[in-house]
Amino acid sequence: MEDADLQHKARYGDKTAFTELANRYYPALCRHAQYFVRDVGTAEDIVQEALLKAFLRIKQYDPERSFSTWAYKIVTNCALDYLRKRKDQSLDDLMEVPAEEENHLQEQEDAFERTQQIERLKKAIVTLPLHYQAVVNLYYWEEKSYDEIATIMQKPLGTIKVWLYRAKRQLKEACNG
Repeated sequence: MEDADLQHKARYGDKTAFTELANRYYPALCRHAQYFVRDVGTAEDIVQEALLKAFLRIKQYDPERSFSTWAYKIVTNCALDYLRKRKDQSLDDLMEVPAEEENHLQEQEDAFERTQQIERLKKAIVTLPLHYQAVVNLYYWEEKSYDEIATIMQKPLGTIKVWLYRAKRQLKEACNG
């Protein structure tokens, strides 16, 4: 069944349709939340909370918009709320750096260099203001358009473009300087 049909049915109380939509977007929403909190379990909790809020507020959903955009907006808000409540914990403590194992010496050296670059980038990202982090995550990892990000973040399109530009500039300075 198409998303539009499921969205319509869910808006009018069809729990099965809502569950189908939630299941379709759950992995991507978890990935998105994990960019903020850097922990799979916490990300899953945030998505569960967000989907519960979405279910309880399904009547407020605008059927002219994509369900995924609406769900991303709710997950983003829940993740930002979580981070605001957890300010006492350093974001560096939440980072995970994936370990890569390669068989050949050259591949190991390349993998080490890539890992170092990724680690520097992750460290730089978590130093950005939360709204810059959100825009970077949505644009680069979730491949959302500027318009979708503007809707999710509830900000004008021009603001999103400025935030992304400033975030890229700060990341470049942090990684190269």
